[in-house]
Amino acid sequence: MLGDRSDVVGFFPSFFTSLMGSAPTSRHPIMPGNAAPTENANGLIRQYLPKRLSMKHLTQHDCNRVAAQLNRRPRKRLGYRTPEECYVP
Repeated sequence: MLGDRSDVVGFFPSFFTSLMGSAPTSRHPIMPGNAAPTENANGLIRQYLPKRLSMKHLTQHDCNRVAAQLNRRPRKRLGYRTPEECYVP
């Protein structure tokens, strides 16, 4: 997953790892092709974790719960299947 240069990615790398299955990386500043998927993912995450929410109280269990909810959400890009249906063996 690519970060949006926010403090959230650096502060909660385990959350993003549990969401995407890999550690977050930084987006190269001159590669605009990476911007849309990153911003879409950030928007989905923000539905569960608003920007002004203090994340000091979040546990790994909370992060895993959000990741599971996002992975059960149908995606147009996946033919309205869920990431769980497409990527979990």
